Amino acid sequence: MFETVLVRVKAELAQLADPITKTPIILFEVPRMDTISSTTKDLSTEGGKAAHVIISASSAAAALAFDAGGANRQKDIWIDDLTAEEAKKVLTLHGHEENAQDIIDACGSRVGDLTASCKEMVAGKTLQELKQETEAAAEREVKRFLDLEVEVAGGRVISIGRNVLTKLANSKQRGGDGAAERSAGQGIVPKMVAGLIRERGAHAVVWHPIQKRYQFASDFHASAAIELLRSQSPNIWAWLRRVFRRG
Repeated sequence: MFETVLVRVKAELAQLADPITKTPIILFEVPRMDTISSTTKDLSTEGGKAAHVIISASSAAAALAFDAGGANRQKDIWIDDLTAEEAKKVLTLHGHEENAQDIIDACGSRVGDLTASCKEMVAGKTLQELKQETEAAAEREVKRFLDLEVEVAGGRVISIGRNVLTKLANSKQRGGDGAAERSAGQGIVPKMVAGLIRERGAHAVVWHPIQKRYQFASDFHASAAIELLRSQSPNIWAWLRRVFRRG
């Protein structure tokens, strides 16, 4: 029935003098990619292409690999965190133009965090309290990520979390901002890591589907990770500290 409606909408669009699109556009925003894979492929690529389909997914969900069948049938787009200027515009819309930079310093530049912080401030929380909560949340997620392990054939255990965090710290030492897929361990693919991240609530690291690299989810997570590695391996603290200051 739904596909029949789309066909009729497409016919109506074809009658317009200058439509933005001649094919209906559907936006899916869902938590689990696998539940919509077949439906979206049927609507957008099979049987006459009833609609264009846009899927909005978190970084973890994106790494769980929605696959429409190759680059000729899908295009991946990564939405970065807000720039400082964009973040200030968002905060201005919420009435925080004067202390926008202070809020960004306390909560980061992810749009969801910023809007949530504005609501919390209306409810009476101070910037100091918000920053403490942001840092505490990052620390919890880093600890969970560090503990990610998987047992492979032969009973061998691969410390996925420690592997990736260590590589990310090395990346900062080189002035980079990412770790290659192989850094998680032999045979460990991003889809597997993303599944563990979602299962354990360990959102300290994201997989960038365009650059094909692991990255820290935020500067707060980077700071928490380096501090945790320092506490567990004091001998490498000197270079880790230099890495973070350079980053």
